[in-house]
Amino acid sequence: MKYLAYFQPSPELATLIQTQDCIIIPSSGLHTTLCTFHMEQNQESILISNLSKIPLSAFEVETQTIALFDKESLVLKLTRPPELYQLHQDITEIVRTHATPEFNQRYQTYFGPKYNPHITISKSYTDFNTSTPLLSGHTFRVENFYLAKKVEEKWIEISNFTP
Repeated sequence: MKYLAYFQPSPELATLIQTQDCIIIPSSGLHTTLCTFHMEQNQESILISNLSKIPLSAFEVETQTIALFDKESLVLKLTRPPELYQLHQDITEIVRTHATPEFNQRYQTYFGPKYNPHITISKSYTDFNTSTPLLSGHTFRVENFYLAKKVEEKWIEISNFTP
């Protein structure tokens, strides 16, 4: 089963993104991926218990520029403050003990030192003005993160982790 650890943009930023012309919000909604992986479903309760032990402190991120990413996706890049990178590292270390073996290759490609936080704002970039400054320079506070799993092509939130 496929799983996703993530956090969400502030409601104000989400509204601003959703009001932009020519975007197609992804089926997973507006979020920033902390880690994505495959795992046997029978590991779920142990994973949730281990993730709940991560010391979580609120931090702020700022939106940067818009970029193209991975097969026509449009992303809004975010800053990577030390607290965000530490949260990402803590999550990936726990996930590594539960995920299927393919996770190690994915880790080397997208996670760890190569972790590049962003919000996927559209699954297409046709006619979108990528040079618009409207989405840059917004700061929002991250106080929690979520775990979701993909069930019949829909993402279902299964846990919310708060300090």
